[in-house]
Amino acid sequence: MPVLSQVWLMPRHAGMKPLKKVIILGGGYAGVNAALRLRLRNKDVEITLVNDRSDFIERIRNHELAAGRSARQLPLSDVLGEDIRFVLGRVQKIDVVTRQVLIDGQTCAYDMLIYALGSGALSRNAQHLHTINSREGAERFHADLLSRKDHGVTILGSGLTGIELATELRERFPDRKITLMDRRQPGSHLGIKAQNYLNGTLSDMRIGFEILTVDPLTNSGFVSDTEKEMNLVVNCMGFQSPDLARKSGLRCDDKNRVFVNSHLQAEGHPEILVAGDAAVYGFGLQQITYAGCATAMPMGTYAGETAARILAGENPTEFRYGFTFQCISLGRKKGIIQFLDKRTGAATGAVLTGKTAAAFKELICRLTVLLPKLERKTRLPFYTWRKTRIMKRIGSLASKAA
Repeated sequence: MPVLSQVWLMPRHAGMKPLKKVIILGGGYAGVNAALRLRLRNKDVEITLVNDRSDFIERIRNHELAAGRSARQLPLSDVLGEDIRFVLGRVQKIDVVTRQVLIDGQTCAYDMLIYALGSGALSRNAQHLHTINSREGAERFHADLLSRKDHGVTILGSGLTGIELATELRERFPDRKITLMDRRQPGSHLGIKAQNYLNGTLSDMRIGFEILTVDPLTNSGFVSDTEKEMNLVVNCMGFQSPDLARKSGLRCDDKNRVFVNSHLQAEGHPEILVAGDAAVYGFGLQQITYAGCATAMPMGTYAGETAARILAGENPTEFRYGFTFQCISLGRKKGIIQFLDKRTGAATGAVLTGKTAAAFKELICRLTVLLPKLERKTRLPFYTWRKTRIMKRIGSLASKAA
């Protein structure tokens, strides 16, 4: 793996113009797709992706890992290929004035920056709770689960993460008490048919549900010592991004997501593109994205395309995104595919359930890895997504991926 001095001081032959430098922060779904598409569109740019771990993490499988299934090892250097430089390191600061990034004490310059650092679990008063947003967190939870055989599991949050974790755990641990807790019913954003199927499945799997009357992440005394003695408590209440962008002077919302325009450019900094969970629409535009690979992959791919256009002196096109469907796994044998209105994201009457939906969801998970590999090997733009001019979000979906 190259050290930073090798990365930033690449020799050029006499008379050749220096290459433009693009730094991509984050090696998740958004960052990887941004790097691959930028390389595909522009061969004469120096691309470096920085990540704090050496592997690509299939985050959409973390609930499987928490239940005890093994994780695939996918080195980022293999995913990216030889002509995209990978630097293992932690970003400490972005100097948006001088266009430099501080990585493990070394300063590196950029012409364009793609910020794709993703998100983690909401942490207000919740440091004592388990999370599965990272591979390490999922593995810690599983180890604790094995060591405390008489403990049940309380899952705070009945969104997609909570539902998938609960059902995955039930298949692996049929005798454990498993309870979902939230201020809304599980699957409340789904259509009636999907809601009925979900409620029936949770009942058949003996997964309990309790209504919350307070926010456990703002009420530090909500999870009592008695509760923690009887149950392992997992925080699946939502996401927030790292505070690096805020500390570096970029305008962010209360979850540290960077406000961007319709070209995914950070406010006041057209040389910075933001993709994935770390982006939120500002400038009066309605939010259209929710946390997850379903939006991170198109946003990352678009960011790579847009960086190539800007570096070539072209005007960027508007980012367009149309909703298609939402996948929910209910263990290994059942699932729900809820089809969505492409303009609003609202649930339609179309839905797949059962084994067919489980197979469909597994195919989608595999494609999130396969499509980038195909793009790298063939140099063809394999990945695409539904696009629409009308970019709206209904409020009931704002935190559905929690």
